[in-house]
Amino acid sequence: MTTQYIDLNCGNATTINHTNNNSWTSQFNEGIELPTGTAVSIQSSFINKKGITGQSIELEADLEETIVFNYYAVDTDYFTLIQEPQDPSSTTNFDLYVKYSHHISERELYQEPTGGLGYAVSENTGRSEANLPLMNFLDTQDSNGAMIPMTGKVVIKIPKGTYSVSSLSDLITDQLQGIQLPSENNRNFVDYQKANSKWTGVLSSFTTNRVCQAEEPYIPTNNTNTGPVPQDNALNFWEAYRTYDNRPPRYALTRHFSDQFTYKGTIADTEFNYLKALDYTDTRILSIMAIEPFHYEQIRNELISVVDASLVGQITSSSNMNIFDCYASTGANARFGMGFSAMRNTVAKQYNTASSDYALAPPAGWTDRDEVGTVNFQKLQPDLNSATQMNYFDKGIIMGTDSPTFIYNASKSGFAIDRLHQPLKFPTNDKYGNEFTDRAGQEGFYLKRIPNGNFSLEAIKICFEDYPPLNLQSFVENQQFTDLQNTLNTLMTRSSGIQVFNWGLNTAKRFRTKQPNNSFTDELLRFDEFFVNRQEAEEAWKQTLWGRLGFQYSQLQDPNAWGKTKLYTKEAANNIGFTTETDADSSVITTISTLFNSFDANVPEHQPGGQVFPTPKLDAGIQLYTQLDVNVPVGGFNNNRAAPGLNTVVAPYQGSYYNSAVMIPVISKTRQVVANELPTLSKFGYFLVSSDIVSQTDIANKNDPLSILDVIPITSLSNQDFIADRNEMIHTISNPKVINSITIRVLNPDLTIPTLQPNSSVVLKITKPLPTPTEIQAEVIDNQTTQLIQKEVMAEEQAELKQQNKK
Repeated sequence: MTTQYIDLNCGNATTINHTNNNSWTSQFNEGIELPTGTAVSIQSSFINKKGITGQSIELEADLEETIVFNYYAVDTDYFTLIQEPQDPSSTTNFDLYVKYSHHISERELYQEPTGGLGYAVSENTGRSEANLPLMNFLDTQDSNGAMIPMTGKVVIKIPKGTYSVSSLSDLITDQLQGIQLPSENNRNFVDYQKANSKWTGVLSSFTTNRVCQAEEPYIPTNNTNTGPVPQDNALNFWEAYRTYDNRPPRYALTRHFSDQFTYKGTIADTEFNYLKALDYTDTRILSIMAIEPFHYEQIRNELISVVDASLVGQITSSSNMNIFDCYASTGANARFGMGFSAMRNTVAKQYNTASSDYALAPPAGWTDRDEVGTVNFQKLQPDLNSATQMNYFDKGIIMGTDSPTFIYNASKSGFAIDRLHQPLKFPTNDKYGNEFTDRAGQEGFYLKRIPNGNFSLEAIKICFEDYPPLNLQSFVENQQFTDLQNTLNTLMTRSSGIQVFNWGLNTAKRFRTKQPNNSFTDELLRFDEFFVNRQEAEEAWKQTLWGRLGFQYSQLQDPNAWGKTKLYTKEAANNIGFTTETDADSSVITTISTLFNSFDANVPEHQPGGQVFPTPKLDAGIQLYTQLDVNVPVGGFNNNRAAPGLNTVVAPYQGSYYNSAVMIPVISKTRQVVANELPTLSKFGYFLVSSDIVSQTDIANKNDPLSILDVIPITSLSNQDFIADRNEMIHTISNPKVINSITIRVLNPDLTIPTLQPNSSVVLKITKPLPTPTEIQAEVIDNQTTQLIQKEVMAEEQAELKQQNKK
């Protein structure tokens, strides 16, 4: 029996599969004879698989996944800065801020009590801070216009290979943020936009954030023939739209306010491109409207429920989509919405006690269309608008989130998703001009509280508007009052963001079991709506990138896990997608305890003389840091001593946006959503080694014949780049043969091809049996044996004879 070892090294092979390095052939100068009974096995295997460690993930094939989401705003007030602030020492209710958002038909959010109307929220209390889905506009070519969901998508492309958990996280994050655009040779969004003449000058990636249009405000004039002479404050665009827009044109106007809209598309588009999600290639600055989630779902369900032939008719006839009916009319179809205007200056008069006059910095915007025709639809015409010194609306406003993040949380051994929302950052100054050097620019949240009026029912009136007046005592005892307090006492954590409603569009299409009603709304469907039941959706989820990385269906894709939105007195509505949040918990109770007391003011609260109290100032105030609450006064802000029947209340409102809401700042971090499960590092736990040196008598995969010489567990590590193995799998040659080459193949268990590095090696062990003797050979051997025995006998006899002679 003889044994021969052959080192079959991929690097020294004659022929190599250079694409994957999983197959190589070694040629021999002389043939190797393998007689019957030869045993063939592998002595050792060294597979060059770079980076196979506990901190790496192997993707066996190129992966492409599309996430689809809705952009959202927040039910809050959005502020810019006033152009010409007044003197705070002589101005009551001094305010540096100008609101550029506008709420429409707010009372549609209230479930009215039986027997009549109730109370609405005052402008001075703030809002619910609920997520409001954004809509784009469609030109229906009938001056009505229609609302369609403002959705976006990002395609994640990952080439097959082995990645460290941190490099994979960075790759996904870069593609979400537009830092790498895989369809553009991984250029960033700035390079792409400049190369394609789409650069706006704004650092918006148009992936998870995009520039949106802020509509131009309107300046009514004296309506004379001498030219536009401003008569009054500028109107927020949506106020003007609701007041003046009409069909047919009133006052012989040649244009409508709605002509200013930048539409996503036109109803004449037979491919329905306006129903597709926006991506980085579409850098148009579109008009938007924020609506309540329930209204959004009504519109979405109408679009996905009809067949192709009925889509146009559904859009043009839908009362839920009609922009004019929802927001310009005051009829039964009036709906709640929030729009945005380019308010470059104040629209609120301020009373100056020194001059006993109202001072108003002139706003910039449109002038009356009766006088100047169509010119006023252009922005900032010098002859029509005031010489504004500040313009933050040159291109528009940005919605979405600027830094969505996918990371590996080492402390929790799992991947995590973060910052799908745009966290709040604290300003340098509040509306009163107070500086916040301790927290300026830092992220966190406000705890907003409204005065509760414990000592006076009349104090409640500063927070609520009655229409028509009801009995105040009855209102306080009503569930409506409880709902309103529940809504207004809230956390302010974000300004915008995205809500992902389909994490795996590609996978959903590939495994769908439920056919769509039409051909154009797949990008409006949730992941679960591609399947007949939840079980099928969960099975398909396991094939997504996110399932592979440890996220459960119930974490990201289950609509029941997305939470609910409570808007005032209406029933809570389901959120339309998954988003993230800022961290807030009970640990802040003692930190904010007894904040905002009169010791924080720069002068005593009861300063004698004068009519204007100083605005609050953040000095080193006294604080107890106990489990007492923060200071929530009975009444609203007032620094006018001359105001009849009102107490002066200043200090508690430092840092607040509102005159009837205390806002307590808390520096905080965003909250990561960590995968519930560990990531699947490799789909396959082992490699198969096959060769043509033996017959394909083994079985692999689904009854496929194969010669298996070795099974190599991927967990068998010798160092970072090699997997070493020593198994004893012996194949016996049944028919003799002579070989001039040997081919080695390394395969996955399903016989697909893995990607290896080029230095793998297999040490082959070939054990040949001794040759079987022939008859002639046997006779010769017998004779030789007989002769040998005879020689040994004769030698022994001679030795014995010599011994006797000595005696």
